[in-house]
Amino acid sequence: MQNSKQPYRILLSFDLEEFDIPNEYGAALTVEEQLAVTQKGMRNLLPVLNNLEIPVTFFTTAFYAQQNKAAIEEIAATHEIASHAFYHHLRARHCRFPDAKTGHCQ
Repeated sequence: MQNSKQPYRILLSFDLEEFDIPNEYGAALTVEEQLAVTQKGMRNLLPVLNNLEIPVTFFTTAFYAQQNKAAIEEIAATHEIASHAFYHHLRARHCRFPDAKTGHCQ
């Protein structure tokens, strides 16, 4: 039971990855479109978290981090960055050797 003199604590985390859910249902988003969706969401969320001084953990794929180095550095100044594998799960499952720069299958 929570002590009435201590504040409640909530741990928040968010994923920064290739947004591939539409591809699971037959859509064909390019890697660039997948990254853009995540970037837009992060750009909308980050000011809210920072203005309210809410520290969170961002789990990012290494691929997303490679493609968005400045954003990762900005986030790391006030939030925790953690690994979420190199690629998102579907990319790794369907593509044995994706190109490290573009994410496209070879």
